[in-house]
Amino acid sequence: MSTIRLLTIEDYDQYLSMVTHLERDYIADVFERLTSPPHYLYGHFVDGELIGTAGYSIFQDEYAMLGRLRTDVRWRGKSMARHLLTYVKEQAEQEEGLTWVGANTESQNTPARRVLTGSGLKEWHAFQTASAEQIDAMTDRHTEWMPIHTVEEKIQWLDRLYIEPGRVFPFECYYPFPAGYSLFKNKLQEWRFFENHDKDRVVITKPDWKGRHFLQVIYPWNDLADRPGLWNTVHAQHQQMKQDMEDEVLVWLDLTDEQMAVFPDVHPFTFHSKWILHGTRIHDINRV
Repeated sequence: MSTIRLLTIEDYDQYLSMVTHLERDYIADVFERLTSPPHYLYGHFVDGELIGTAGYSIFQDEYAMLGRLRTDVRWRGKSMARHLLTYVKEQAEQEEGLTWVGANTESQNTPARRVLTGSGLKEWHAFQTASAEQIDAMTDRHTEWMPIHTVEEKIQWLDRLYIEPGRVFPFECYYPFPAGYSLFKNKLQEWRFFENHDKDRVVITKPDWKGRHFLQVIYPWNDLADRPGLWNTVHAQHQQMKQDMEDEVLVWLDLTDEQMAVFPDVHPFTFHSKWILHGTRIHDINRV
């Protein structure tokens, strides 16, 4: 008999019994958190044995990010993952107030990308991830940019750069979403915005934690390699965050293909995987 249901902390041992051949599985490390709202983890059982998982997390009450896709190796190649993810996607679409459902995966993970498109999600956005421990080499002799203090001014920049053109915004490391006003609620006091002296550029910096501390840097233009004062500003924020955290902090970038094309040959960043965001809007689903 085959069943799909929500998992709880009581299913932890069942999860550990799955054969996945993963050396390190972050789901096992944070299983209790991933089975508590706003995180939802579903399990596919066959004759009482857990053979696969998939789930989603809700961000800002309107965005659901699918993930946590695992299939026991003994059941791979049987379309189990697509069946489970499709079911989980349909469950997410029933969430009150949700406007978008999607998933993010590495570009080289062809099986996962097939599962995502097979469940009805279209490719939405591609970006290259990069991080650096030190960025001193990127600085110049120009002055730092001026901080923006008012929420109104921050919203004006977000409107112009992301909301009006319909761009994807890197909300967290590994979690980009289509920009919308709800994405930024209760966040703008914490995030720091800096405007250059010509008032035609802005950079956003904000703290993140993904197993370690990151200073996420958001800059949508293609001149990030040679814009006067930009990296001085980021460097100052990086040093301040390291002091505040009393710990190592990495600078994090999400780079488009256009930005990668003009990135300098000599730089302190380590390039990680390229990621593909998949998604679909669900404004009108089940809301007739």
